[in-house]
Amino acid sequence: MEPMLLEDYKYGEMPQTVANLLEFFQTRNITPDRSDIVVGFLHILMLETGFVDKNCTDSVQDCDFNYQRLLRHSKTLPQSWKRTSSYQMDFILNSCPHIACSIVCVDVSDDLQINCTIKDIAWYSLLVDPLTYFTSSKINLGSFGFQNLRHLSRNFKDSIAFPAKTEIVNTCKGICACFQHLPQELLVKIMCYLETEDVLRLAETCRDVCLSAQDSSLWVKLLHRDSRRKHIVKSYGELKFLYKIKFAPILNKILNRQRVL
Repeated sequence: MEPMLLEDYKYGEMPQTVANLLEFFQTRNITPDRSDIVVGFLHILMLETGFVDKNCTDSVQDCDFNYQRLLRHSKTLPQSWKRTSSYQMDFILNSCPHIACSIVCVDVSDDLQINCTIKDIAWYSLLVDPLTYFTSSKINLGSFGFQNLRHLSRNFKDSIAFPAKTEIVNTCKGICACFQHLPQELLVKIMCYLETEDVLRLAETCRDVCLSAQDSSLWVKLLHRDSRRKHIVKSYGELKFLYKIKFAPILNKILNRQRVL
């Protein structure tokens, strides 16, 4: 199966989106530096997350992953993407076209500072070292290799792309293909298969999941399972009481921290 996402890149197996980016530089006689290419990668990652360029005229009104749309839009970078001393790309979700998400990148010594702004709503930032993602310090479009693109993808999506998408969708009172937008009954059902420590870690990811994790019936099932592993029999009342004195306070602290943030 051919690689589809940026994180699938392996030497000798290049996703078509990366090939499109390199062709964009070549056909426009652009000799890119490392930052130019990394900014191009960020454009691909935003497209993978469901964003499109602000001036996009697509009729499709969804914000989910669409491979054909990804291929089309990865053939070019946004107009005025590179400025004198910075880069800027503006994106929207087709389901919320009135809210723009702006990505501004600035070289800081050998690093690249990435700032994401959703006007009057949220702001995110990330610092990366472009050299980390190249196998050589020399840039030659004819022969060079990339590395650690899975790290770049996970880092950027977790720090910027996914939080920005969730914030915009929540502001528009919409729903996207995100874990926290599953019905509470499904969230609880999924968490029933986790270890208690993993449920607590998952609760720290966002407020909606934390609220679902406070379902006492979930903890009765988890604690009942853990008790059976130790060959201990506890009544429903004992399990519920154990949740209230041991785990409910932890979840309340997590929820309070999220409210402050």
